Amino acid sequence: MLMQMMEKRFEAVNKRFEDINKRFEDMNKRFEDLNKRITFFLRFIFLLFTHSIGIMAFFIIYLVLNIT
Repeated sequence: MLMQMMEKRFEAVNKRFEDINKRFEDMNKRFEDLNKRITFFLRFIFLLFTHSIGIMAFFIIYLVLNIT
């Protein structure tokens, strides 16, 4: 009888840990999704910035060459 009670108790504890583990997995998925979004946003800003510099440099060089 004592063994049965201990076995039930361990099953209950295991279930709690499984529930907690599931919550952490859900949180991990959310953080991974957030990380992907931030990475995409930063790459977009980087590409926008580098292209803007290239376009500005082209126009500045074009203006300098046409002035002389």
